[in-house]
Amino acid sequence: MASLRSTFPGLAALALAGCAELKMAPVEEYPVTAQRVILISIDGARADALPHLSTVSSLIGRAVWTDAMQTVLPALTLPAHLSMLSGRDVTQYGITQNEMDAGIAAVMRLNGMTPMFEWARVADLRSAAVAGMSLIPAAQRAEAQAFFGVDTLVATDGDAPALASAAIALLRADTSVRMMFIHFPDADFAGHTYGWIGSDGAHTSAYRAALARVDSAIAALWSEIGSSVDAGHTALIVTADHGGGHGDGCNTGEAPTHTHCTAHAGDHLVPFVLVAKNATAARLTGDVTITQVAPTVGALLGLPLPERVARPVELGGVQ
Repeated sequence: MASLRSTFPGLAALALAGCAELKMAPVEEYPVTAQRVILISIDGARADALPHLSTVSSLIGRAVWTDAMQTVLPALTLPAHLSMLSGRDVTQYGITQNEMDAGIAAVMRLNGMTPMFEWARVADLRSAAVAGMSLIPAAQRAEAQAFFGVDTLVATDGDAPALASAAIALLRADTSVRMMFIHFPDADFAGHTYGWIGSDGAHTSAYRAALARVDSAIAALWSEIGSSVDAGHTALIVTADHGGGHGDGCNTGEAPTHTHCTAHAGDHLVPFVLVAKNATAARLTGDVTITQVAPTVGALLGLPLPERVARPVELGGVQ
């Protein structure tokens, strides 16, 4: 994971940088809509981690899903999340490092790359994000909020269950939130500390334990929103920024099993699970990329999408 304590000091520059006008394409009809969309990113969750996420796996029978969504290359936290949340592959514009600076901020603005929270703001919809204080230190919260264009940003100390509790509290306190992003760092921390895989190629016990902790948090969130999903009010997306365990040549100073960046499937492929009323359960085929995540969130909410973003995921199972 990027050391976001050194990432966010440059974010205020993005809000101040000269920028291209945000040009929105006409709204295209999407087969499924929702009043609220919750997007979960399980940092460091490999595609083959799905069997260790029992709650998420239990939803697959009613989901549009894949265990082969492609993240960007290099498969790193910062460019992956920027691509996930903007609908654009930021690596195509030279953003391939894992720390934000004013140069990256300016490149994004000058090329019209904006986080999905700004799309919601243009449409007068409220947005929120929940993340750990390890990701967003309290002293840098205002800068992060300005960068993402998010209305409410909650940073809390603790692991996935604490973050889920914070998200649930926010949903109860502010029913006007229409777009929410939740970031769970546990699996990534475990991977960097103990390894994604061992010498035998199997997931390490610490990584599996971290996934179980995240899954428990998602189970608590599902208990809160499940009836709303069934009623067609809420849609849930669970995905990840990258995998890990095959970092040969990544030059991070870590063993290959303890890092990520490569095109190996263990690093490059992540899960994607979308649950919404009237979304026909199907396993996606063909190329599905992380840049389709934000446009899918926007399409579910009926938002105009910026020109040049990726297309939303095709519901019905075929890309």
